[in-house]
Amino acid sequence: MDLTRRLYRLRHDRLLSMLIALGIFAVALGLRMVLPDSGIPFITFYPAVIVAGYLVGAWPGLLVMLLSELAVYFVFSSRPMFLGYDAPNFLVPFGIFTAASVFVLAFMHFLHRTADKLWVEREKSNAMFSELQHRVANNMQLVASVLQLERTTERSKAESLLAAQRRLELLGTIHRRLYDPSASEKPVTTHLLVLCDELVRAEGRNDVAIEVEPSSLMLGPERLILLSLLTAEIVTNSLKHAFKQTGGRIAVRINHLVNPCEMIISDNGIGIASGEEALGSSLGRSIINSLAANLRGTVEYAGNEGTTVKLTFERD
Repeated sequence: MDLTRRLYRLRHDRLLSMLIALGIFAVALGLRMVLPDSGIPFITFYPAVIVAGYLVGAWPGLLVMLLSELAVYFVFSSRPMFLGYDAPNFLVPFGIFTAASVFVLAFMHFLHRTADKLWVEREKSNAMFSELQHRVANNMQLVASVLQLERTTERSKAESLLAAQRRLELLGTIHRRLYDPSASEKPVTTHLLVLCDELVRAEGRNDVAIEVEPSSLMLGPERLILLSLLTAEIVTNSLKHAFKQTGGRIAVRINHLVNPCEMIISDNGIGIASGEEALGSSLGRSIINSLAANLRGTVEYAGNEGTTVKLTFERD
């Protein structure tokens, strides 16, 4: 822990800073008692004010200043008061000491405020950099998982690369939107509505309507990225396979009033074959299950009339 951090925490601990200020005053008083009379009553107290102001802040420094003036008035007032001779008015040295102390403490106060802001911003930058590294590592792992799944398919290399490219472009689009400063203030369904509209346009399926039921659920960026990718995979599968001849409707609904949360995506297309066997070879299903596992969730499929995918996931 560097000196800047120690001083920052020390200045913001009011009790400890005041105790340190009292200790600094006690040392200054002891030195003033043993020093020969120099005609300068505040000879040890003014440095004490500076040291207290630097170490523990302006308010403890003011405490040292007031205690110093009381000590000089009650203990040292019978001695020569200022620069080796008796001042015609004993208020002169007090006024000079007070003015000099207040000026120095005010300067230190604004200096500390500036330093504290810089320190806080540096800590925020360090935290954001660490978070960025963590997210980049997670995203690289996600990309590697997608590519690994593509390797297991029987498609040609060109088809696999094209599919991987599409998913990476989607990941980049989601990232750019979610890392907008205002993104964290919007509910999940707001992001999903924009995402689904973009998917419909990308597939050229103007005959398919997307309905996203509003919800107040809020998620952090990392979990929101996973949920967006999972939604994109399900909706894309519906757009490509559920509506062969005519268009239809895709509905997205999130129930966050239960624990764990539920997201249901359904379409009124041709449906899918029921059972684990028919779905087990689907690359899209593998990706969906992988994303759901990262959300600490599970996925259920139903395909009697249309297709319904139900994701159950933890909120945090």
